[in-house]
Amino acid sequence: MKLHEWGLLLLAYVLLLLIGAASFYFLERGHEEAQRQRLLQLRSEVHSELISGANESTVTRRQALLRRISDQCGADISDTGRPPAVVWNEYNSFFFCFTVVTTIGQ
Repeated sequence: MKLHEWGLLLLAYVLLLLIGAASFYFLERGHEEAQRQRLLQLRSEVHSELISGANESTVTRRQALLRRISDQCGADISDTGRPPAVVWNEYNSFFFCFTVVTTIGQ
């Protein structure tokens, strides 16, 4: 193969990756956003149910319980102000597409 043929092949490969990454990103973005909203709502419900309207000793015990649950889950479930991290972004979409393309073969 000549050098320009290799260049065209590389260009086609990169375009395939970019199109695939854009497809996965736009397909998964709505689902992830809905999941993030449900998690924020759950955090708010947990916070209002466990913390609001309790006395000082009960709040301390409940906050300790929430910390233990958060440690076990690997995510802070008591922080109602901070939204969960976005997992399905452009970089991760491209990486996923690259992984799929490079692992499919004979």
